[in-house]
Amino acid sequence: EVAAESRLGDAGAYGDDDPGIGVAGWRWGMSEAVAQEFVSVVRLFEVFRRRQRDAEVRKLAADRAALPIAPFEATIVDTVRRNAVTIIAADTGAGKSTQVVQFLLSAGFGKIACTQPRRISAMALSRRVSYETQNEYGNAIAWQVRFHTTRDATTRLLFLTEGVLLRQLSRDPELRAYDVVVLDEVHERHVSQDLLLGVLKGLLARRPELRLVLMSATINPAAFSRFFGGAPCITVPGRTFPVDVVYE
Repeated sequence: EVAAESRLGDAGAYGDDDPGIGVAGWRWGMSEAVAQEFVSVVRLFEVFRRRQRDAEVRKLAADRAALPIAPFEATIVDTVRRNAVTIIAADTGAGKSTQVVQFLLSAGFGKIACTQPRRISAMALSRRVSYETQNEYGNAIAWQVRFHTTRDATTRLLFLTEGVLLRQLSRDPELRAYDVVVLDEVHERHVSQDLLLGVLKGLLARRPELRLVLMSATINPAAFSRFFGGAPCITVPGRTFPVDVVYE
């Protein structure tokens, strides 16, 4: 029995990932034949799950590549590197909210803050980007709203509300925690956002290495460009779909 157990445990049901199911089978009172059958079923299940994940990854990559903003990745990264302020005007559905921060992460920017006007947007975008990257960055993608956060010491990309960023500025006027600040939906002109724009404009004079990205679907790029001293603007077209008009 000991020899049979050794053979079953050494068989390697998972190859390098074998958790020792064969040995466990003997400890659970299984016969060798039943344990081997169990291991075979688990092998098949793992192969099935791996193929499922591979198909999901391929679909995600294809969906991301099909977004209108995808061809602008190199342009966006280069513009952000070269300029203190970058304005991105992208139509709804272009992928700016989920893709721009991923471009910056992949390009090696250290700490990124991306503001959202609503709590649910900050949380939902954090989960979506984590899903699209298949948790490639581990816990480095997080969200923070009032009283709640998933942020930790490893966080590189933080989705947060504008109010939270203002409170962080009150504690750290130099905003040393971030290398890039992305303000999404800047067309929603309200007190918190306008205050952020003014404070960040002053901060850029003291921290020339800081990068600021302004994004919106319905932005007036000329007005924001003038406010920030001629900041460059990248315009991304949206997707159009055929419309059938049906008369009854």
